[in-house]
Amino acid sequence: MPEEGELVLIKIKKILPYGAFCILEEYPDREGFVHISEVASRWIKNIHEFLSEGQRNVAKVIRVDKQKGQIDLSLKQVRDVEKKEKMGLVRMDKRANKLIEQIAKQTKVKTPDMVKIKETLIDEFGDLYTALEEVSVEGESALKEIKLPKKFKTMLVSVSKKTIKKPKAILKGILSFKVYEPNGVDIIKNAFKKIKTPKEVRLDVSYVGAPNYNIKIEAEDYKIGERVLNEFIDTLKKKTKENSVEIGFERVDKK
Repeated sequence: MPEEGELVLIKIKKILPYGAFCILEEYPDREGFVHISEVASRWIKNIHEFLSEGQRNVAKVIRVDKQKGQIDLSLKQVRDVEKKEKMGLVRMDKRANKLIEQIAKQTKVKTPDMVKIKETLIDEFGDLYTALEEVSVEGESALKEIKLPKKFKTMLVSVSKKTIKKPKAILKGILSFKVYEPNGVDIIKNAFKKIKTPKEVRLDVSYVGAPNYNIKIEAEDYKIGERVLNEFIDTLKKKTKENSVEIGFERVDKK
């Protein structure tokens, strides 16, 4: 059973005037129900204008009754960014499954053993795509504590390194300045020049229009990105404080 608040991939099974029954594609033999009030944020005259049988979508689990086996879903409570992220995760999971099945076929691993391999990787890494990402970065050392057929393990490392690239974390924001000195532009430019970032992190600053600048940071993971971003803002404030410069910053990648 899914948990309340979880995002799930659904397929519309049957549409009624007051809602729709849906198949939960990630939970075999489980169905959920979307009431008409949870289909869209505005009033609905005809539910068929929004839903059609066989349609796939992303829904949020809003209630779960484990005793009755009932799962209530909402479409309107899913933000566009959440839907995009969920669909991306689904695509990555399908790709990972396909790659592992191809490796199993080439190394003559039987289906029952392949299922056990998948379960083992999921237990260790959380999901199959993350497993492939870690193997692509760390190589066979990522599988050191995991028992896998030797040929399968060797090919898994080879295929992961060739086909999987660990995505970088991207942080974005808008930096604004209030400068009370006539040479304000020079003060800001000099402050930017004095800031150093780690080699593995990319920092881009682009002028939007007075008094705003776009900030973009690319890092190996969000933890590193957040640290560099905070250090960047703190350093900038210190470098401009003596010139009576007020700095504002707004994150835009979390919206």
